[in-house]
Amino acid sequence: MRTVTVSDKGQVVIPVEIRRRLGITPGCQLDFSLEGHVIHAEVYGGPIGQDS
Repeated sequence: MRTVTVSDKGQVVIPVEIRRRLGITPGCQLDFSLEGHVIHAEVYGGPIGQDS
């Protein structure tokens, strides 16, 4: 598990190892859901404008 810091704008950086493993590239969309105090993020699609 990796710990990241939330910016003033509410942004976080997804660690590079996770981005590479999941194929997350700039423009990819993520679907967030909340379960109790746990945030789940699922890769929803490829970069905007591309079929995935």
